[in-house]
Amino acid sequence: TDDDNSADVDTTGISELLRSLCAIAILPVDPAQQARVESLAADLSHQRFALPDGVASARFHSFGIETTPVPFPPSCDRMLVVSPFLSPWALDALPQPSTMSVLVSRTEELDAMPLNVLDRFDDVHVLDPLASPTDDRATDTNPPADDPGVDLEGLHAKLYVFESGDDVVMLTGSANATSAAFKHNVEVLAELTAQPRDAGVVALLDGGSEDSGSLSRLLIPYTRLDDAPVRTDDAVADRLDQIRRAIAAVPITADVIAAEGDTFHVRYSSVEPFPPFPDGVEARVWPVTLRSADGAVAVGAASLDLTVTVSFEALTAFLVVELVDGDATTRGVLRTDLRNAPADRGSRLLRLLLGDASRFLRYLLLLLADETSDRFELTELLDKIDATDQNTDGQSVLPTVPLLEALLRALRRDPKRLEQVDRLVTDLADETDILPPHFGEIWQPVWAIAQERSS
Repeated sequence: TDDDNSADVDTTGISELLRSLCAIAILPVDPAQQARVESLAADLSHQRFALPDGVASARFHSFGIETTPVPFPPSCDRMLVVSPFLSPWALDALPQPSTMSVLVSRTEELDAMPLNVLDRFDDVHVLDPLASPTDDRATDTNPPADDPGVDLEGLHAKLYVFESGDDVVMLTGSANATSAAFKHNVEVLAELTAQPRDAGVVALLDGGSEDSGSLSRLLIPYTRLDDAPVRTDDAVADRLDQIRRAIAAVPITADVIAAEGDTFHVRYSSVEPFPPFPDGVEARVWPVTLRSADGAVAVGAASLDLTVTVSFEALTAFLVVELVDGDATTRGVLRTDLRNAPADRGSRLLRLLLGDASRFLRYLLLLLADETSDRFELTELLDKIDATDQNTDGQSVLPTVPLLEALLRALRRDPKRLEQVDRLVTDLADETDILPPHFGEIWQPVWAIAQERSS
């Protein structure tokens, strides 16, 4: 895209958020990591971003660092809200459209909303189960080494669309339509402006033509259950969020002990007791790579002591904490101090993610391409790799891709970017089936020149 178009992206909100993260971190942040975060924030302030087709401008909103107004307009003609989680407070904070209002969420969340809150919307929908294919891997606690990924299922998107006259404002990011998202959590929303014909409520729902994609094809009307438990206020949810934050402030260690084969015992233990839990609050903790059933009940005013046996792929420093109080539930992620993990864990995980020479080249090209002017050339190169994959075993990819030109361009524009490539190549030095044949003959002289320039 041209410079004038990409200049309409205001990155101030996300840069300020990045600069604040180290200060609000619960655990101490290494000074080197702080420097990298500051460098990233500084880079964002002058980088060029390509706007999506039909979008006129963009900016970012961040919440949870300082008191920030909810970025909902006071009024609008049409409104579309897509949110997996809901609370009465957030839905009441939305404007009342004069023409059309649509809400899309999950059945269990809609069941918990008071009827008078849902009555504010003309149409309420849920995701059609047929639009979300199931995958047996989603329940696999130890995914195979050659395919550690798990397909997502269900509704995950957060989207707010406000249409007024000839203007459309879209908000999308991490914030659900809940009081926790806008009053307590650290969240980010991107604000995009467009015109109704490109991104209006009707255009998004109907797709504009029979041949184009439309959101409405993925939805079915919501039907209220007679015995649905109603959540009348946000007080309980707010209390659970406060407890979750208090738990997150407790340091937790994760000690790894090698077991039989390629399995490991991991003991998660808190350095000090968890905070006391109010009557009626129950808590459960489990590794993020496993199921809830593999975890343990957490007790208020007591220390955590959980031991699990996992595969190499399921080793993780992250725990899920779930708090339940009656019909209200909240979940969060706890970061632990992972100790005595295999020394080659990083390179082995990288191998699992990359898999073969063509994936390596895709990742390498993405690392090297940092200019918006490279976007169309990069797409062409990636398509060429895909075409090669379909006809070969992946070992003949290198001659078809102008990798030397990409490396030399990075050497001229931003030699520091080659440091990331060197770390990647070093980690994969022994992976002969991932590094393309003769790659070293191209990489070594380029890296030698980059080192000379930096010395």
